[in-house]
Amino acid sequence: MTKKYSHMTIEPSKFNEGEFVVYKWSKFPKSSVLAGQDQKIYVDSFASEEAAQKEFPKAIPSAPYNPNNVTHLPDEEMSAYDEEQYFFGNDS
Repeated sequence: MTKKYSHMTIEPSKFNEGEFVVYKWSKFPKSSVLAGQDQKIYVDSFASEEAAQKEFPKAIPSAPYNPNNVTHLPDEEMSAYDEEQYFFGNDS
């Protein structure tokens, strides 16, 4: 089964100054906790935007973007008991 990608982007690296990263974009599958949200998949890194564009001419230059929403998660790490109370409440 071939995975379908909607588009590709070229973004400045968040970790290596002066480097550019190519990503493919898709959607997370139904089996994922991020089901239906955008999936950003690393393809390759380059020393310049021009080099990335030459290798992937259809890729769109873009600013760094993290599309996933995790606001439904707690702000701090919890014990298993605390997690159960947070997500399901106290039934007593």
